[in-house]
Amino acid sequence: MLLVWLLLSFVVSAHVVDKSGSVDQVLKKEYSLLDLVHSTKLPPQWEVRDSAILEEGRIVMTPKKGSKGSVWLKPKFQTKDSFTVDFIFRSINYSGKSEGGMSFWLLDSKSETTGDFHSGPSKYDGLQILLDNQSKYGPSLHNILNDGSMTITQENVYNSAFSSCLMAYQESTIPFTLRLTYSARQNNLLKLQIDNKVCFQTRNIQLQDGDYRIGVSADNGKTDESFELLLVKVYDDVLNRALEPNLKAMPQPKTVQKIINKNTGTSSLREKDIFDSKKSNVGVMDIYKKMNKLEGKVLSNDNSKVYEMLEVLNSEQKKMLSALTELSSALSRLKDAEKVTLKSKGNAAEKQEYSEFTKMNTKLAKVLAEQQEIRNLHKNQQILVDHSPELLNRFFWWLAALVILILVLAYHTYKIQQEISKTKIL
Repeated sequence: MLLVWLLLSFVVSAHVVDKSGSVDQVLKKEYSLLDLVHSTKLPPQWEVRDSAILEEGRIVMTPKKGSKGSVWLKPKFQTKDSFTVDFIFRSINYSGKSEGGMSFWLLDSKSETTGDFHSGPSKYDGLQILLDNQSKYGPSLHNILNDGSMTITQENVYNSAFSSCLMAYQESTIPFTLRLTYSARQNNLLKLQIDNKVCFQTRNIQLQDGDYRIGVSADNGKTDESFELLLVKVYDDVLNRALEPNLKAMPQPKTVQKIINKNTGTSSLREKDIFDSKKSNVGVMDIYKKMNKLEGKVLSNDNSKVYEMLEVLNSEQKKMLSALTELSSALSRLKDAEKVTLKSKGNAAEKQEYSEFTKMNTKLAKVLAEQQEIRNLHKNQQILVDHSPELLNRFFWWLAALVILILVLAYHTYKIQQEISKTKIL
């Protein structure tokens, strides 16, 4: 069955066409792990470590209980602006909680590739995709981005992940295909798919061009779980499959809230988000689902209803234009009829209307003249008001001088009278 799956996956993937050409043109065979079914030993550009072995067309990472292993690409993978990496893997012989896990690595060429965290490094510069069954959500996939400043441990790995998705990977006879895609041309698109279902997609992470290390590591955590790697394909471009609309998404961890109807007493579970209002009946998750559905329809060109509505609007617009044309014609005819009616009234009516207009013009001229007189009078009054303090001041000084002059004359008159009196006595 494994042989049939490998052959089938090879045939199907060979018909995927890239934007710039066929898959064979962008497949980097010197970096890939191909045709393990017919191989008796590992290709020279790959190396296995710890307990990992090549067995019956697959690399068994954990061949026995309590084992660990890893496989790494020896040459540095040189990226330009886009790449795609496909991993085909599976987990068998165990199902349930486990301290083990499987990691897929894309590391800077200077990072260490050895360590004790699931047979991989705990301090690195790059991307780790961790598959395990230890989190509170059960079997799931966690994506951790590290710049070398953080040491990843089992205690902080889940809080360090920037995204995660649920994945029932254990005891699956059918292998899974993990596809990691990056494209600087697509506005730094970084996307992870499992069997063409989206686990995460972001444009907020920019990977620098340069040399990278590609590897896979696993640890079964003292169980019989057997992690197996079947195929690795490396492309130096983006595949069409990775650019398809996100109509299929992997399940994500959910938070539910129990709601009790106060009228009926019935209870129901409602999916909630941490940003949801406690009093709101519409959650953020509901809005997200509707937006995601709308995005899928737009990207998949499901616009038939939109086109139907546009056709209806176009038809109604034509009807409205026709009605406006008829209305314009009717108004033109009415205007012409009014002109004929005015001419039929004769010169007498025209003279009377002209006389009334002349009288109105005369009255208007009188009103304007009266208003001008009122403005002039108001202006003169304003001038008097403005100069009144100065006039009062001048008047005061004139009056003071007059009083002084009268007093002086009175004094001299009094003196003259006394002199006359004295003269008469002598």
